[in-house]
Amino acid sequence: MSTDFFDRLGRPSLVMNGLDTTLEAGIQQAQSLYPHREFCMVSEWLWVDFKGSTLMVEGLALQGVTPSILVAANVLHDSQDRFRAGRGVRTSFLVRYEGLGYFLTQNTVYVMLGPGRRIQLPYRSEFLI
Repeated sequence: MSTDFFDRLGRPSLVMNGLDTTLEAGIQQAQSLYPHREFCMVSEWLWVDFKGSTLMVEGLALQGVTPSILVAANVLHDSQDRFRAGRGVRTSFLVRYEGLGYFLTQNTVYVMLGPGRRIQLPYRSEFLI
């Protein structure tokens, strides 16, 4: 995502740092930290926190997730070849965030390489379609 993309968001976003390493070193680190998990290395990413009702947040918490997703413009590597390199990806809801750059969903560890942004948006179901 270029700076132009972030400028066109129309609302403030925070600059965040992901993992600061090469793709090859990042792959080795992900394999070491999460040997039994699928992982996907991404760059040019946007972390979206959805603001919703207490009922929605509590309902998601009962499912073990929080109302946050990751949108990445550039898949660099996917351990199971589900996502093609150079394409974008949007995750399911966040289960937990570990360390600098590890966004965990129920099925996949997304490794956020390099800088990205974090934004808060009102929850609307059309964001997830």
